[in-house]
Amino acid sequence: MVFKINKSYAIVPEGTRELEITEAKLTPSGAPKKLTVNLKDVETGATLLNNFSLDNDKSVWAMGMFASTALGLNDGDIFDTNDLNKLIGVHLMCEVVHREYNGRNYANISKVIELACGKTPVNTNDYSDL
Repeated sequence: MVFKINKSYAIVPEGTRELEITEAKLTPSGAPKKLTVNLKDVETGATLLNNFSLDNDKSVWAMGMFASTALGLNDGDIFDTNDLNKLIGVHLMCEVVHREYNGRNYANISKVIELACGKTPVNTNDYSDL
């Protein structure tokens, strides 16, 4: 395996940003405890990592809001974690804030506003029979 070394790190700027979902995975794979979503700032290319804990009600609620916006889900619709691949490539308008942790600044999503202009939700599931 070959890796390109890149010592520079650019934090996603604060404010309303268009972010593209580049990866979504459950970890650990055997007994998932969190959903990890990687996003890239469309303008700067800077990356942001967002974790949703699956054993915390507030975090599960936030994950539901994130998924519903990204996939065009309505209240009462089902979000199946087997469909994580449908999140890849989705562009969202998000409010990004910076927070300090252990002496370093990190970019965090404080709010998912909407799908990016001109983008269409990719939800094609019909779970109405459940």
